[in-house]
Amino acid sequence: MLTAILGIFTSSGLGALIGMLGSWLTKREEAKTLAMKYEYELKMSDLRIKEREMESKLQIQKVEAEGAIQKDIVDSQAFIESLKEQSKVYGIKWLDALRGAIRPLLTVYILGVATYLTVEISRLVGGIQGGIPTSDLVVIYNKIITEIFFLATTAFTWWYGSRPSSKISR
Repeated sequence: MLTAILGIFTSSGLGALIGMLGSWLTKREEAKTLAMKYEYELKMSDLRIKEREMESKLQIQKVEAEGAIQKDIVDSQAFIESLKEQSKVYGIKWLDALRGAIRPLLTVYILGVATYLTVEISRLVGGIQGGIPTSDLVVIYNKIITEIFFLATTAFTWWYGSRPSSKISR
């Protein structure tokens, strides 16, 4: 009986079964290893993609910043050129005098128009004692005056603020 049992365990049929089992276990481990390798490669690929996306975003931000700087430089150069143009003298006395008088003349004109409009509107609505209720009249009157002063102040500030400084034009 011992010989029969030893015969079964040493037979080529059992050897084939054990070989197949070993082969199957080896293949299973290889498949697990290969799956882990593919998973690793996939994660590394995702990381490389994210890294490239971040590099692209940084490059885009860099280019945008450089573009904004270039735009500011061009704007500054244009402003400097306009200041040079404003301070330009033609050498013809009457033309230079007329050119220098434009802003003051426009200022006086706007003040005159604002005053005239204020007086006319006041006359048309009958002044403060007109037919419109006093509360409505005061609101309308104040609104008109406020708007005229806003426009005049905007114009004056713009005109005189954009004049070249004596330090710049020297």
